[in-house]
Amino acid sequence: MKNFLIYFIALLFPIYLFGQNERTIIQTFINPTDQLEVKTEYTLEAEAWREDYIRLYTYVKVGEEHGNVLKKLLVLGRYDWQIKGQTLYMPKIDKQILLNNSIVEEEIHIKINYPQNMQLLLPDKGQTAF
Repeated sequence: MKNFLIYFIALLFPIYLFGQNERTIIQTFINPTDQLEVKTEYTLEAEAWREDYIRLYTYVKVGEEHGNVLKKLLVLGRYDWQIKGQTLYMPKIDKQILLNNSIVEEEIHIKINYPQNMQLLLPDKGQTAF
């Protein structure tokens, strides 16, 4: 029984470490304006829905060696969205992250669900709206 427990823990440990380098952050904005401009340079998917609020899904993945860095970036609010006036943006995303004199590579995908009666202005960089 003791050997089984050791093998089981040894099997789960790498799976736990592997999952630390990617996350999905979900944010909700209540009472949005009638028109909203999205400012981002990352892959974006937008879909209208029947709810009266905005729901943002931000999928973030960093290099496998930077799992602990992702936790700290989440705590610092790097991937948090804000609405200022009629603009939706991530204020802390513009700066590059250096770790041991190398840039931390980030893969970011964004999905926005927005109210049907709202006009959403997307950037022109290959974004999709359904």
